[in-house]
Amino acid sequence: MSKGLTVKQAARKAKVNRRTMQGWCSTGRVSAQKNEKGQWLIDKDFHIPTSRVSYRRLIPESSANVNKLGYVGKVPGSRDSSSWFTPKEYIDMSKDVLGSIDLDPFSSKEANRIVGAEKFFSEENSAFDNEWDVLTVFMNPPYGAKIINKAITRFLDQQYEFNFDAVVLVNNCTETVWFQNLLHCSAAVCFPRKRISFWNADGKSISGNTRGQAFFYFGNNCTKFKKVFSLIGEVLL
Repeated sequence: MSKGLTVKQAARKAKVNRRTMQGWCSTGRVSAQKNEKGQWLIDKDFHIPTSRVSYRRLIPESSANVNKLGYVGKVPGSRDSSSWFTPKEYIDMSKDVLGSIDLDPFSSKEANRIVGAEKFFSEENSAFDNEWDVLTVFMNPPYGAKIINKAITRFLDQQYEFNFDAVVLVNNCTETVWFQNLLHCSAAVCFPRKRISFWNADGKSISGNTRGQAFFYFGNNCTKFKKVFSLIGEVLL
């Protein structure tokens, strides 16, 4: 390819940012090659990847008020499933894969004492009002049936835009559209052998979890994800 579009030109054509376009080049999702200076040149007739576009047409609109989402830790000590904390062992596994956690988008000050993200969004600083312009994300979204569609849609929009690596923990609701979209868009998924005993704000396990869980991985290091998460369950690439 003697001539082609620069990353900036191709990003403008696809209406994405340059980081996303660079990610598409490095993962082979667009036709591109590097020149003698190590810069990407993209085929002028490249096709915009579609794997993260189709979901927008599949998730039905929810009547949930995004300003009233149940962020993790909203009510310390609450038994509400939207206020369940992720046990530290799974946070540590996610950090092992991601390197660090830049953002936890549905969290609180209390929850972040466990997660240790560089920054987090909460009810006061909403994930729906801020861009997720980071390199890594860990997400345990609110699980309420009426609001999780909004949370997953926001995640997929932002992951498509900024191409960050992520680990997403959700219930294994395989029959739902939002779960199928995560499965469609992710690079890998782990199905733990046992249900997760979530924590409340004081670090005690919460009883009553009747569903199994799944960890979705978004990124290019599937080998590391499989090595780490196969310790707790089956990993599918």
